[in-house]
Amino acid sequence: MLYGRRTTGLTRPLEMPAWRLTRHRLGDGYRSYPRTVQDEVAAALRSPLDFLTAPPALLRDCDRLRRVGFTVRDGRYLCARWPGDAHRFAHEPAAMLARPPAAP
Repeated sequence: MLYGRRTTGLTRPLEMPAWRLTRHRLGDGYRSYPRTVQDEVAAALRSPLDFLTAPPALLRDCDRLRRVGFTVRDGRYLCARWPGDAHRFAHEPAAMLARPPAAP
């Protein structure tokens, strides 16, 4: 489904510190797979460069700070990295309806 598309997801720099911080209480429960989400998804893409990481997520977005959120749109496909991108991700469908993608 993602082959040939640009996408994003939980990045290695977001996943690994969260795992390290929660490991003493949750064990390996935060990490369900032996590879990071970024590595797993990038391996399924046409090119690993199709997995976009964006600048580090230092802040969570909000309605007033949607610009700190990160989304990737490829045609009608829309994705975000983590819950800190939720406000931007929630507002993107309205923008997509206002500006439909160009025909291939």
